[in-house]
Amino acid sequence: MFDSNDAKIISGAFEGIYAWISVNFLKGNFISGNSNCTYGILDLGGASHQNTFEFSGKGKTMIVGGKNCRLFARSYLGLAWIKLAQNTLKSSL
Repeated sequence: MFDSNDAKIISGAFEGIYAWISVNFLKGNFISGNSNCTYGILDLGGASHQNTFEFSGKGKTMIVGGKNCRLFARSYLGLAWIKLAQNTLKSSL
């Protein structure tokens, strides 16, 4: 049974991380013996977009499927479809 106390708002960066996990899980990248390469994601929403990819610099470190992953994860509020259209309309009036 769903308990509303368990519902939480996640940050845009974690939204990107969950999308990254989903894509790479579906591609089989966390299965032992598969390629060490992972896919990066660009999640372009209505009001923001998220970029997440694995890299060697400073970032969020997670263990996913027994694999140690260091991720770059950023969310850019106001840089997506609806905001772009609104800003375009404002500037043309």
